[in-house]
Amino acid sequence: LQWRGEYGADSLTGEDWSAEDATGEMYCSGVDREGRPSWTWRCHLHDHRRRSAEESTRYLIAILERTWLINPAADKMHVICDCTGLRYDNYEHVMCLQCVEILGAQYPDQLEVCFMFPISWVIQALV
Repeated sequence: LQWRGEYGADSLTGEDWSAEDATGEMYCSGVDREGRPSWTWRCHLHDHRRRSAEESTRYLIAILERTWLINPAADKMHVICDCTGLRYDNYEHVMCLQCVEILGAQYPDQLEVCFMFPISWVIQALV
């Protein structure tokens, strides 16, 4: 819970993220039949020149928190990482590592499944 205070996770959802939302890079993508919310990251739309890795991380946490608000009673969430069209020029290694760190360290009990497609060179870059 210490990280929630450090990032201000509870207050991030109240910030104005309209510019980031307009890109369609990350969004809450609904619920499954059991009511579990889903979050989608369209990685190819990430532009590391638009905002810093720290700002991207704050936005990631805001989106994850917003996704929980779809159904706070849900016990798990789905993560969809759409890497279609991802190239080296729009790939940001620091942001990907932070995403893996946040999902693995801060939301491990809440993750039902993480879909990543296509994986090709992305997995090689992360390991």
